[in-house]
Amino acid sequence: MCFVLPIVVAFVIIISGILYTGLTNPDRTGSDIMAILDACDAQKALYWGSFGMAVTGVVLALATRIMTFEETMTTIVDGFKLMAMTGAILVLAWSLGSVTKSMGLGDFVATYVGENIPTGLLPLLVLVCSCLVAFATGTSWGTMAIMTPLAIQLGYAITGDITFSTGMTGAVVSGAIFGDHCSPVSDTTVMASIFSGADHIEHVGTQVPYAVTVISVIAVLYVIFGFTRISPFVLIPIGIVALYFLQIVLHKYYMKKYNIDPNYRKFMTEDHKK
Repeated sequence: MCFVLPIVVAFVIIISGILYTGLTNPDRTGSDIMAILDACDAQKALYWGSFGMAVTGVVLALATRIMTFEETMTTIVDGFKLMAMTGAILVLAWSLGSVTKSMGLGDFVATYVGENIPTGLLPLLVLVCSCLVAFATGTSWGTMAIMTPLAIQLGYAITGDITFSTGMTGAVVSGAIFGDHCSPVSDTTVMASIFSGADHIEHVGTQVPYAVTVISVIAVLYVIFGFTRISPFVLIPIGIVALYFLQIVLHKYYMKKYNIDPNYRKFMTEDHKK
């Protein structure tokens, strides 16, 4: 309950805050749900939800005596410290995104890229750029803030297709997650290696093969999507099946490459029982 309840409180407050700010906005143009969402102040709702979640967590920690008052306050301060760098990265990324938007970078790229690169390769191009940006910066959120407005504008300016533009957004998210997952300067990767007591570079090296396998399949699917515009509801199951058989093939390949006994699972189970 101590874990679930704060999340539920945050969710309820955020949804209620979005509806409240939308309904009370004097500039609202209609009474339907889309008009309410268009007029809402999501940022304010997120503030309310975050505050409500923090207060709920503090009350539960003290009421159930999981932590003392001093430990609770120390935990809150430590949480602020952990989020300070993330907040700074997001602010800088949003600033850079606003600058590129004001400069008309999307129109510039759409004009020059659209004339020189086949339209079908645009999702792949956005995917690769997002991977590189996320890997270099170590932040998926910052990459999304920078690349999403550019990718949507680029896709819609060249094709005029909303579905294609949505696919470009998916390419940004996929590339951002991949780059962040493999980046040695990513905060989540650093914390994972520290908390597990593993060597940082070795930890990064263990993540790369799995991430590269997935992003390779995604890249192929985005090339297919770019040239054929097949629905994602068709491509996603294809990708899942491809990954299933690919992991079987790679498993057998590395078993043979490193001369691993096929009965290693049995030995691991026996050691665990001992």
